[in-house]
Amino acid sequence: MPVLTGFSFIIRHWRGELPLTISYWFNCFCITLLVSAIGRCFFSQSSTLNSRFGLPFLCFLMLSFLLLVLLINIWQNVGLWRAANAYNKRPKASMWGDVAKLFVVIGTLHTFTEFFVYQLPQSKELISIITGDKGIPPFKITVLPGGKDLYFEGGLRAGSAKEFKRILDAVPQASVLQIDSIGGRISEAKKIGDLVKARNMTTYCAGQAQSAATLILMNGVKRYVTPDARIGFHAGTFPGSTKEMSEAMDSEIESLMRKGGVSDSFIKRVLATPHNRMWYPSFNEMLQAHFITGQSFGEGFASPWGLPNVDLEKIFEKVETKRNVKAFKTCLPDDYDKMKTDVINALRSGRSEVEAISIVNETTRKVFLSSLSFASDEAINSLSTETLRFLKEHVYTNPKGCIYFLKGTNVNLARVFPEALLDEGLQIAAANVIISGNQKDLKEIDVKRAEDQNEAIWNQIYEKYGNKAAIISDQEKWDDNADSVSFIFIELYSIIVSMSYKDSANYMRWLICQN
Repeated sequence: MPVLTGFSFIIRHWRGELPLTISYWFNCFCITLLVSAIGRCFFSQSSTLNSRFGLPFLCFLMLSFLLLVLLINIWQNVGLWRAANAYNKRPKASMWGDVAKLFVVIGTLHTFTEFFVYQLPQSKELISIITGDKGIPPFKITVLPGGKDLYFEGGLRAGSAKEFKRILDAVPQASVLQIDSIGGRISEAKKIGDLVKARNMTTYCAGQAQSAATLILMNGVKRYVTPDARIGFHAGTFPGSTKEMSEAMDSEIESLMRKGGVSDSFIKRVLATPHNRMWYPSFNEMLQAHFITGQSFGEGFASPWGLPNVDLEKIFEKVETKRNVKAFKTCLPDDYDKMKTDVINALRSGRSEVEAISIVNETTRKVFLSSLSFASDEAINSLSTETLRFLKEHVYTNPKGCIYFLKGTNVNLARVFPEALLDEGLQIAAANVIISGNQKDLKEIDVKRAEDQNEAIWNQIYEKYGNKAAIISDQEKWDDNADSVSFIFIELYSIIVSMSYKDSANYMRWLICQN
């Protein structure tokens, strides 16, 4: 009977009926080399297969290949062991039968090690992807009010790129992708990033973009993040990754980031961060590495708050528990209700977070300035004292936040300086000003006394800070000189608080009238 006869050849090896030399050199050695070559070829084409057929189908092929490799290893070792036994039964058998058995033992141990260390974890992950990829949080892609912003939130599951393409094709006017994602599959991130780049979209993150999600963020023609956005990086991983697989993932990440114009030193730091840790670089680090192009407070981007499923009434109910807001609503219900309606309408129509915040800031500013004109001396002095305390507490940790607080600019303080909104002392002081001012007891201002005090105050400040004090008159320079400006304001409030109640309140009323 011929040795090589198709299926019978496989059966004869399994039974140990083939010559030992054929069982070892061809069936074990040569077939192992062939399978390894096929595996390397398959792995090198995985990106192409993924792009053409999708990640679940690629995972099915990979799982099938792993199962085939396991079956081949079992077939090889069992057949070789039996062939060695048959060889040893021959008269005058040499040591080669025992040598072959030794290789079987080594091969079996290697097979078991490969299976439990690499193949089993890989197989579990592949099955997870094939069956819906539920190990990664679900994703949702929404067209925000206005129709030009797409909002991706959730994990980068298998199929997320396909869904993104479907929505992108249905909304040709979309020019912005807002991202809020913990990451997920690198291959899905790459495909979404390619679509973003092909459409010259701007990317924006106001929440988080971590792990693979950063590969999407960096593909925008312009890339913006808010001051409180969490942008996190680490090296890629896959359960049961071999050294070669890990190196291939790192190489792909490096290639993608390099194509995005990211600096080599930044890329090295990313790849040096273990997959079970996260590196959160500063805004300046990302800007210098060309990973992002700028910072935004939400201006120019539709807000997810405007989505129909967002209960804005409930958000306002939560805000209304704060003492100062509660005082505003109670004392001036018509002004409050109008502001609330205007904010909701602005968000629902697709206007930006900054535009909505500007409505709040403009309304509250008018209310507060009006209240200060009528507020009691005690209420005004309490506000000055609390402002001084607050600035002293935060000037060293967040000087720029102090500037945003002082300027009252149209930024969401919840993002850049949440402490300013959560400080109970400031809330109580502001509430007292509104309640006291609602009595409409207009206080007469001693203008001459206030002017004399103002001259004395600024002479004292200039004496301490020199020409640096002149920066107070140029708000455009405040952001770049946050430390100096904050300390000058601390000095100003320290002097005001040190005055008598009457002089301090009179000066503050006069100061408000100047603005």
